Amino acid sequence: MLRHVPSRAKDIGQISEWIHKHSISNEMLIKVGLRMNRNLLFGSNHRCVAMLIVFKSIMDEINFCEDHIQAPTSPLEASRGSSSITQQNKPLERLQKCLKQAMDFLDFCRPLSVSMTNAYKLVREEILKLNQASTDKAIASLRLDSSNDTLPSAHNVSHSTQRERTSSVLSANPSTNVSNEEAKGSSPVIPSHQQDERYHQDLYEEQKQQLKSFINRFIDEEVWSAQRGICENIYSNIANNDIILVYGCSTIVQHVLLNAKAKEKNFRVIIVDSPPHFNGRRMLRFLNDNCMDATYTLINSLSFVIRQATKVLIGANSMLANGYVMSHIGTSQVALMAKATNVPTIVCCETYKLSDRVYVDAFGCNEVDSGHELGSALNLRYDLTPPEFVSMVITEKSTVPAESVPALLRFRTERTTRT
Repeated sequence: MLRHVPSRAKDIGQISEWIHKHSISNEMLIKVGLRMNRNLLFGSNHRCVAMLIVFKSIMDEINFCEDHIQAPTSPLEASRGSSSITQQNKPLERLQKCLKQAMDFLDFCRPLSVSMTNAYKLVREEILKLNQASTDKAIASLRLDSSNDTLPSAHNVSHSTQRERTSSVLSANPSTNVSNEEAKGSSPVIPSHQQDERYHQDLYEEQKQQLKSFINRFIDEEVWSAQRGICENIYSNIANNDIILVYGCSTIVQHVLLNAKAKEKNFRVIIVDSPPHFNGRRMLRFLNDNCMDATYTLINSLSFVIRQATKVLIGANSMLANGYVMSHIGTSQVALMAKATNVPTIVCCETYKLSDRVYVDAFGCNEVDSGHELGSALNLRYDLTPPEFVSMVITEKSTVPAESVPALLRFRTERTTRT
């Protein structure tokens, strides 16, 4: 029944075999894949940022000399400019193949999160834009050169007349002719194909810097700045003497609680945890290190501790187009109990995690953990929480109901199209 649900590599032997089979040589890519496989990279934000850093290291590894432009073998080939247009995009095409191979390797180590998939799509679109821009520029330069060759101007005619007069003078004075030819031979002439190679190499370096700037801007705006925006938007929803119930461990929830504590809000946190990963212990250590009042319990006692809570605060791995919240398995049970006891449930989610997919159960989009962690073949990673269990969704843009996710998707698509 769960054969369609992706699962991670079971051991390092499978990963090593995949590396040798596909000739993976990037050291940072291998490290990130192994850390993801062993759950050492926690949270979809950190996994996405690590993937983008791997992309930048792959860009540095690609050498333009491996995709250099071949010298024309015939005058006819040299006169054609179409080969130059196709050759100049070779490094970008090779970069796309390398990034796709990196995504396949990370997906083999552990199935990709929605945040990683969305970030990869944006990087791929940026590469296509740069590719198209360079092609359009090359075509425009070819048209300009052809127009200059076919339509001689008065300036060119005057230069040809001047060259004829100079040749007649040189023929009358042989000594001047010899000295000029010696001076002419002393200055080397760079072949045209080498000039093209140098030009396209500089063009690729410029495109690589533009891609790196795009990735750095994405990490800063869509991840770190988005977390700060969520902390500011949710601050007014946290009151003094609140009892906040959290489930497991979410990095965005950690930032929200830390920001409220820094602004001298007095509250208590109830941490609800569940096997097999017990991520709530990581949240407990974080709260203790930052001197926050916290209580730890397992999900077995949820029906008892939920009565003490004034609100439930959870993070999201993704928000689907139909308003369902995709998060760590057990989140839907917590939201259901909160709904039954009239406790508001607040979801924190960055807009780059929004997905245009629609699911109504957890079997369509999930991940199967390796069997050794639970001792069973069935160990799903995520579940889906219906929008009727969610009171509000806090993003860096605004506070919206769960049913308004399609509006946020349209806003994000329009903004991406304009840029």
